[in-house]
Amino acid sequence: MTVVYPSLVFALDQTSTASSYDGEYRDPMAEPPAEYSFTIKLDRIERAPPTFTDTTDGYTGGKILHGTLVGQNVFEQDKLRGRGPVSVACPKQWNLRLLIWRRWCGVESGSEVQCRGTLAQARTSHQHIHTLATKIPDCYPVLGYVGLLILLSPIICILWPIMLLAKIFYLGLIVLLIARLSFFIWPNLMPNVEQFDIFLVIFVVLGGFLKFYWWAVNLGSADDNSEDSDATGSQQQRPIV
Repeated sequence: MTVVYPSLVFALDQTSTASSYDGEYRDPMAEPPAEYSFTIKLDRIERAPPTFTDTTDGYTGGKILHGTLVGQNVFEQDKLRGRGPVSVACPKQWNLRLLIWRRWCGVESGSEVQCRGTLAQARTSHQHIHTLATKIPDCYPVLGYVGLLILLSPIICILWPIMLLAKIFYLGLIVLLIARLSFFIWPNLMPNVEQFDIFLVIFVVLGGFLKFYWWAVNLGSADDNSEDSDATGSQQQRPIV
């Protein structure tokens, strides 16, 4: 069953649901803090430890995602009304997975990141919003990334050599032709020239086919991008009747 978490944007003014983080965890009988879903436009990831948490919790020494809340619909956008600077503190044990996540998913400044977390402390609607992350989609544990690499390893082992051979085809062909020419000038450099000729023919046939295929794939993607840009431009230039 899919669990739907309440929106953090709608809970910003409900100070009763944003009770102090310290008070919640010092009382063993207290209910767990409410968990919200929200989306931020990432500004930067800071390495400094968060200053709004206790020094004994698991968030000290972790990384902080700084950004701005992004409304996912007209109701959230109306609720934000231009505000929404937010800090998302991540547990210290997430440091390595966050590094892999940034490289794996290509997350950079300006990217929209979906988060799930709790409010760190009570605050008014005009203060900076501090949250504690409980889950970030696509930010898996390190073992999860290792498992994905193992599952994708057959594809990577096939596609990566093809891409590499397609990129270095012309350079490799020039080197092989120079080597073959040198065997004409100095026959004693390689007694079994026939084996080299067979390798040269295989390289030309196989490398040429892969180079042509790689060129066709890139040309097709470039044509699709140009068609999309032309269609967008024509829609923008269409007169309003």
